[in-house]
Amino acid sequence: MAKFIKGGTIEMFNSPPVKSYAAAAGKKESEGPLADCFDYIEEDVTLGKESWEKSEAALQQRAFSLALQKGQLAETDISMIFAGDLLNQCIASGYSARDYDIPFIGLYGACSTMAESLALAAVFIENGLGANAAAVTSSHFCSAERQFRFPVNYGGQRTPTSQWTATAAGCAIVSGRTAESVPPYINAVTFGKVKDYGVKDTNNMGCSHICHSCIMCR
Repeated sequence: MAKFIKGGTIEMFNSPPVKSYAAAAGKKESEGPLADCFDYIEEDVTLGKESWEKSEAALQQRAFSLALQKGQLAETDISMIFAGDLLNQCIASGYSARDYDIPFIGLYGACSTMAESLALAAVFIENGLGANAAAVTSSHFCSAERQFRFPVNYGGQRTPTSQWTATAAGCAIVSGRTAESVPPYINAVTFGKVKDYGVKDTNNMGCSHICHSCIMCR
């Protein structure tokens, strides 16, 4: 059983392993320095779907399917899916999960969703609530543009320093510890706290404390 330590950290006595994992990405991501790290590259960012949200759901399914294959697992071996994305009502994850007969917990942690899903999957498995749990997350440039900025077909001009949301999905399957298990193991997870540091500049994404001498914090 897991042990809760003061400060939001949960220590795992059995250290459940990540049995398998997979990552799927789009064409632009394949042109970057991490190209060799992806298990699958999708040249067509629509994935043959009629909406960007369905495209993202399909990409998430691709990562999940690959993780199952690499772990030599079937859908019936998965006890729970912890999944999330950047969209309203976790719609990409919901559309992805509806094609599986597996219990689903939708998550929203923005950039932290992969860590959040992995942490919850580890706690779930550590406490003997299932044999295998999938931690999944995704994002898609075009669905994120419509969600947070302007739809791609609007044709808005982008500044050279504007953000570019990744078109990618990742899945890690956490399993119960056995004599045959191999690393990586999850030894502990920490859930953070909400802190207000009083930063008043909405464009300052790097300030982590109130230093009083910084004009950004005044």
